[in-house]
Amino acid sequence: MKKILLLCLAFSLFIAPIHAVRLILSTETGSLSHQVVVKLTTRDFTNVIGIQYSISFDAAVLQYTSVATSNLAALGFKIGTTDVASGQIGVLWINPALAGLSLPDDVEVMQLSFTVIGGAGTTSNLTIGNTPTPFKALDGSLAYTAINSVGGSVQISAILPTELTVFSAKLTNKNADLNWQTATEHNVSYFSIEHGNDGENFLPIGEVKANGNSRTPQYYRFSHADFSPNSPYYRLKMVDADAQFKYSKIITLYGGTKGVLSVQKRGNQLIINGLKASSEMEISIADVTGRTLFLSKKKSNTEGSLSEPMPYLLSGIYIFTAHSKQNVQSAKIFIEQ
Repeated sequence: MKKILLLCLAFSLFIAPIHAVRLILSTETGSLSHQVVVKLTTRDFTNVIGIQYSISFDAAVLQYTSVATSNLAALGFKIGTTDVASGQIGVLWINPALAGLSLPDDVEVMQLSFTVIGGAGTTSNLTIGNTPTPFKALDGSLAYTAINSVGGSVQISAILPTELTVFSAKLTNKNADLNWQTATEHNVSYFSIEHGNDGENFLPIGEVKANGNSRTPQYYRFSHADFSPNSPYYRLKMVDADAQFKYSKIITLYGGTKGVLSVQKRGNQLIINGLKASSEMEISIADVTGRTLFLSKKKSNTEGSLSEPMPYLLSGIYIFTAHSKQNVQSAKIFIEQ
């Protein structure tokens, strides 16, 4: 009997989970006919060789569009989308190296894109579970590991009928000149210009009254005096007559010692202004640890500008560098997915 008990104890210790992988879905806000991105982050992702799970959503509110993966090397991912019409996505990941992989806490590993089809006031909960893909994880010792999950949601707000097509900045006589353009406006009240030094926290620095109602392009301008390179981030808060609002993308204006760079994400393009005109240069993007993520050789145009297809980057702060024979220019850029 003692031998049987010891064997049972040893077997239970072998199969007992060493730790529990934690998967967390974000909570987002969207509006009808617009895209919304839900982020999946992880905690306690230690020595994991493979993982599978399902994500469920309300197909009457959200329509699945696409998925982007990162940090798990984007290799070994299999995304099952045969059940998306009923609101289910299957996920399977196996490390191609067949070795346990560990990730820092709160790293984004997946970004799910949806088109909002639900009306204002509706909500889609997002949950991680067993249907249609069983909920399992395998660690580097080929033992099953427990999984804990935190669900997210997408809340559908009232539509703010402002279509912003351009938002840019340039430095003029130590002032930051902000320019933006709307394609259409309906019931729009004003634009609040917000400014910050870290890409996360912003304070209002002024307001510009909107045209209000228009089906033709409208152009706006705001000048921020005494620009400082230590506070290079700007965004617009677009407010309608009912006090509903939404934010623009964040843009960055950086004043370097050899020229002024303005680096902005516009659609799927990276737009760079303030370079040395008609110069061959090597451009690169690095993360805050100094790791180079993108490298290319380009020639600026006669106005000192160039555009480059935007590489996929997670939301965050990056360092853009343009290196020519004459000088080196750098700028902090804030990427927001």
